[in-house]
Amino acid sequence: MAKIKLRVSPGKAYVNGYKIQKNIPTFLSVSKATATETIINDSVGAAYGHYVIISVSGLKGIPNISELGVVHVKDSVDWGGNTVGSCRVRAIEKYDEIVDSSGVAVVAYKLYIFDLQMNSTKFFSTDAKSVGLTTSDYANIYQENSRSIIHGTNNKGLLFSTSNIRAKAVTNLSIYQQKKFAATLSAGSTTLTFTCASGEVFSDISDWIVSNGSGTIQSHSVTSGSLNSSSATINSLVATDTSIDETFTIIAYVYKASATLASKTKQTGTRNYTVAWTAGATNVSVDLNEVDIISVPEIRYGDETGDIITDKFILDNGQRDAFYETGKLRLKNGHSLDNTTIWVSFTYFEHGQGDYFAPNSYVGAGFTYDNIQTYTMENGSEVDLKDVIDMRPSKGQSGNNFTHSSARVPAIPKPTSLMTGDIEYYLPRYDKLIVQQSGEFKYIEGTPSFSPKFPDVPSNSMEIYRVRVNPFTLNSKDLTFSMIENKRYTMRDIGKIDKRVDDLEEQVTLSLLEVDTKNIQVLDENGNPRTKTGFVADNFSDQSHIDVKNQEYKGSIDPQEQFARPKFSANNIGLVYDDALSTRTTIVGDNIYLDYTHADYLEQSLASGTENVNPFMVIGFRGHVKMSPSSDDWKEVEYLADNMIDGGTRLNTDAAVLWNEWEWNWGGSDLNGLDVGSETTQTGVTGEQAFTDVSQFTTRSGAFGTSRRHWRRTTTGVERTNTTVVNRIIGSSTVNEVVGDRLVQWAFIPFMRSKMIFFRAAGLQPNTEMFAFFDQISVADWVKQESFNAYNSHKQTEYGNSQVNATSHPSGSSKLYSDGNGQVEGSFFIPSTDAIRFKTGSIEFKLTDITSVDDSKAITTASGIFISTGVLDTRQEDVESTRVLEVVGTTTERVDREVTGSNTVRIDPLAQSFTVNEETGVFITKATLYFKQKSSNMPVWIQMRPMVNGFPSSDVILPGSQKLLTSSQVSISADATVGTTFEFDEPIYLKGNTDYAIVCLTDNTDYLLYTSKVGEFVLGTTEEKINRQPFLGSLFKSQNSVTWEAAQWEDMKFKLERASFDTTGGIATLKNANVPVRVLSNNPITLFAKGAPTTVVGKTTIKVNAPHHGLIIGDSVVISGVVDATYGVAVNNGGTAHTVTEIDASSFAFVSAASAITTPAGTAASGTPLSPILTGGVAVTITPQYSYNLAWPNIETLSPINSSINFTEKGISGKSYAGSESPYVQYSTATALIPKYNNYYAFPRSIAHSTREGSMGHSSLLVYGTMTTTSNFVSPVIDMQRASVNLIENIIDSPVSQATSGGSKVVLDVATSGYETYIPETDALNGSASAKHITKSVRLLSPANGLKVFAGINKPSVCEVELYYKAQMGDVEFDSVPWNLATVDTAMPSDDDNITFREYIYTIGGDTGTMPDFTKFKLKIVMKSTNSSRVPAIRDLRAISLGD
Repeated sequence: MAKIKLRVSPGKAYVNGYKIQKNIPTFLSVSKATATETIINDSVGAAYGHYVIISVSGLKGIPNISELGVVHVKDSVDWGGNTVGSCRVRAIEKYDEIVDSSGVAVVAYKLYIFDLQMNSTKFFSTDAKSVGLTTSDYANIYQENSRSIIHGTNNKGLLFSTSNIRAKAVTNLSIYQQKKFAATLSAGSTTLTFTCASGEVFSDISDWIVSNGSGTIQSHSVTSGSLNSSSATINSLVATDTSIDETFTIIAYVYKASATLASKTKQTGTRNYTVAWTAGATNVSVDLNEVDIISVPEIRYGDETGDIITDKFILDNGQRDAFYETGKLRLKNGHSLDNTTIWVSFTYFEHGQGDYFAPNSYVGAGFTYDNIQTYTMENGSEVDLKDVIDMRPSKGQSGNNFTHSSARVPAIPKPTSLMTGDIEYYLPRYDKLIVQQSGEFKYIEGTPSFSPKFPDVPSNSMEIYRVRVNPFTLNSKDLTFSMIENKRYTMRDIGKIDKRVDDLEEQVTLSLLEVDTKNIQVLDENGNPRTKTGFVADNFSDQSHIDVKNQEYKGSIDPQEQFARPKFSANNIGLVYDDALSTRTTIVGDNIYLDYTHADYLEQSLASGTENVNPFMVIGFRGHVKMSPSSDDWKEVEYLADNMIDGGTRLNTDAAVLWNEWEWNWGGSDLNGLDVGSETTQTGVTGEQAFTDVSQFTTRSGAFGTSRRHWRRTTTGVERTNTTVVNRIIGSSTVNEVVGDRLVQWAFIPFMRSKMIFFRAAGLQPNTEMFAFFDQISVADWVKQESFNAYNSHKQTEYGNSQVNATSHPSGSSKLYSDGNGQVEGSFFIPSTDAIRFKTGSIEFKLTDITSVDDSKAITTASGIFISTGVLDTRQEDVESTRVLEVVGTTTERVDREVTGSNTVRIDPLAQSFTVNEETGVFITKATLYFKQKSSNMPVWIQMRPMVNGFPSSDVILPGSQKLLTSSQVSISADATVGTTFEFDEPIYLKGNTDYAIVCLTDNTDYLLYTSKVGEFVLGTTEEKINRQPFLGSLFKSQNSVTWEAAQWEDMKFKLERASFDTTGGIATLKNANVPVRVLSNNPITLFAKGAPTTVVGKTTIKVNAPHHGLIIGDSVVISGVVDATYGVAVNNGGTAHTVTEIDASSFAFVSAASAITTPAGTAASGTPLSPILTGGVAVTITPQYSYNLAWPNIETLSPINSSINFTEKGISGKSYAGSESPYVQYSTATALIPKYNNYYAFPRSIAHSTREGSMGHSSLLVYGTMTTTSNFVSPVIDMQRASVNLIENIIDSPVSQATSGGSKVVLDVATSGYETYIPETDALNGSASAKHITKSVRLLSPANGLKVFAGINKPSVCEVELYYKAQMGDVEFDSVPWNLATVDTAMPSDDDNITFREYIYTIGGDTGTMPDFTKFKLKIVMKSTNSSRVPAIRDLRAISLGD
């Protein structure tokens, strides 16, 4: 597609004094940047490293760089001693002179090696002395400080970046290549001549290397005429035996004017493979015998009809920095197979012969430019293969070598040479998004260029965003948006300064830590400074140093407070009003109020005539949609969110690795708590959690009873205490927005969660089929016509991810039709599936009578805004409410005048203004109007609107104030004595000392309203005139459906009633909703079996893989949706509860009533465990529970003047994975609960399943809202549409083996030994602990033999913190290298105050450096706790690599 849809969120701007307000998203089409330009003779540098130095005296023979064969690494010179590893040689070149061991300057060479594999316990730096094939074909490695050093380890790849990104084609590429030649020296001669291939000429003749037949390196000279010729003559050669012909080997350089482009052809294959797996085996892999694997969609047992086992394997696509290896499937450790024959469906690139790959290499059916992949290099950096010339050689299909006929071994470029070619690039473009004075968005495209410029902004417009459009524009992430800080005070310079301060703050914070690390002096045992070969410092402001993609990473960071900690799970449970447990409170609609009665408030009782409600016959059939709920306060957590700033990589969008994101990225941080620079260290009880007495504090102080915004880092041995205040998330990856009194720092945009929305649309054309759209996407499959329900009545049952596989409305979809009154009611289920899901924010739900969203072509439409966000701005336009204002369309308004225009179709209303004089404000419950005439079939409705600049707002409606009556519900009279009462669904709050208007609307000209006018007779008499205006307000008529005209001497006849509240106060009791069922991942059921002499005995213990299940041993769980015809799973599918017998952080087990396996899975010796079997299918569900250590109540409230509301709560105890707490005990005393703050608990809590709650006789969580008022005019309000609690569970345990006492066990078959699944943390990839921080691999430019690690750690007394490391030399894959446990230099005491961070120091390798030399290392911090509410935290991780 040539276009990208741009979605601009709602917002407000001021352009030349005109207020522009967008209330729904705006969609624009943006052209992709597909223009191209070719640079003739563009240059690309061929720089690569990874070489060792060889002296001329230590070089025997010349390596075969044409075949890239394996050479052996020996632990003695002259290819003597033992083989300690292997590598391959790709190039050799002359180097500067070096000084040998005798002090003599000698000629040296660079030997470029790759694919280095050292034997176990052997290290290149200390054990490698020579490389080669025989005693006559080897190279001795030059020893530098008694070590073999590999130089340029960070630059071993053969991916050479083009001068610009997004190359389309590379042609006419000229290369200087190194090639190996063999030529014959005739007997008795000292001169030989040889030729190069067609299209090549010789170059760089002074850099050639020559050896005779016995491997002796020859001094020589090359005839000058050989330069730039296809024939070369070498002189002054000395043969081993001058009496016979002798073959010489020459390393020469050639210039190839037009290198050959190699092709990559997409292929699809299905093949059978045999897996070399036995029970207990680790690091098992299957060679796919093809290089450059694209994807493996499916793996099955046996053949294409077997069970799917794709999730048992990890794909290694074969790409390496220096070459293409054959792709492999690696069996995940801990997984097993019951059939060693597997069927694999996969796609791959078939490599053609040639010198290089470029973007124009890719061919094959259905493969397009945007499918070209990104390669992640071994150092973690990503390389887009569209941006490089790829000269990596490819192994053959079999034999694991480069000599197979399918192998590809192009000649390597000369190191540091320049390649030139004609390179066609897609061009970038700079664009602007502006808003015009008219209220329209306009996207202005710039001119594509290598040096693009932003286009000019037209007059009467304001620039909103600058957009940098990447060449070719693959997707929306190729658009980089820079918001123009047009502050309302129009001081753009201040906006720029604000941005610079953000950048400076984050840079200074990290730079100071790096400087501190760099200045640390490390001494050896003699007190001498040791050499630093490198260092890394991580202050946890982002994840740039964290290996978040590592399968073992199970941690999180708080980028706001800057510390690392365990991973967590986040759930949300709704709160439901419990009338039986509440006193003197009532729920009306979706709001809770104090009990009230109706009382008269304002009345204008005179009438003298009538006014037509719609005199100009403006019939728009533009209706209104009421939704319940109209917003959601939680989000989807199953799908990774999109970055707020496209292209940002410093914060991973997996919310579970970003601590407290539910506040700073969702619900907002209290601005009053974000005073950057304050140095007050808080202790004891804070605003995070309030307690009424000391006993409650000691039992419920919480893991972070003090605010984590203030830290004290105590460094052992140094008299220094630092307090740091950091509140802002990194500015380069976030957008800051102030909503009300809270600051939201958007780092990523989550998706909406599944939710049932009931809607009622009115004002539509009668008897018409309506089509539903959400965010401009048809949702016909997700709507159903049915009766409207208030949210609280159906809130008890939430959906969670139970509908993740759904394709339509859970109750079945249906068509929508408006009735004879122009109304339609129904439900809309917001889907969150792989196929359809929506981003959070303000989204328009629209009903229209056509199958598109083009209003200009529709006769009738109705719409409403659904808002999914953690915080609402509920104080707008002189209105206070628990909900966002209802706004129609987009408005353009002159700020000092009346409304001048709108893009919304309106009908002509009548309006009556009035003033609320009470300082407290008032809640209006009813409005009575008096009609003389009505329509026979069309409805009429009223609204409450604020007054703006003396006129009723033309577009803003008070939330909940629209009330429609059908014609049959309207009463009429000839004498204005019979009124028609509109009772609002919920009392409407009007602020004190503020003007409002009652607005009456209809799509019909028949409705006549009674009014009074000064100077006219009172209706029904000729004896009494209205001689003064009876009411301090005005009637407003709409002219031509656009502007208002005040009728100063005329008033509508009306009466308003208010709520008169009970001033004795009351308590609203809220209870938790039911925990929804959860859909598990594919094949979550694990079955066990053991061999017998002739049969297989199925075991009755069944394991269920269900991360964060919340269950406790002894709980009941119902499992449904299991599909297994092969093994006959005895899980009593659906309805039957099982008793949980074992748990860990990722799974639980139960004992079935019968053997779980009825079909043999294999044979084995009696009592020998067979491989576990994964089964169940894709739709297995369980009845989970929620465990939590922190609660963040999201309860929307309104407290007018003279009213208040405070919350307390009672919960039930939970149990840590490694703890000894007693679960399901209700706390006896209600304690304070503060909405929109983190409320921490000293011990874990639980939201139990409804079955458990039934046996307990009460809900798991009871929240008490104590509501008070001193004025019967007002009441505090609780909005049940936004009443829920975010529940955060720390995922941490303390796993030990089954034979070890204490700690926590992993799920295994305890009934019979043999299924022990505990794995120690020294395992390369699969340690059992549930809380781990993993750093990225750190590569060093020069070898090191020691590590010094520093970390600020807060370790409560119930916790343990362990540091592990792995260090290697060469190309060994880290995933296969075991971890080593490090010992802290000095044991540190525990700290339960949560603010003391002690400096833990680890000197790995001792003071003298006893570690084998390494050029890369990695760190792992394992966190353990026996109380999940008390967890460790880590700050300022620093590691220094040390040499001698």
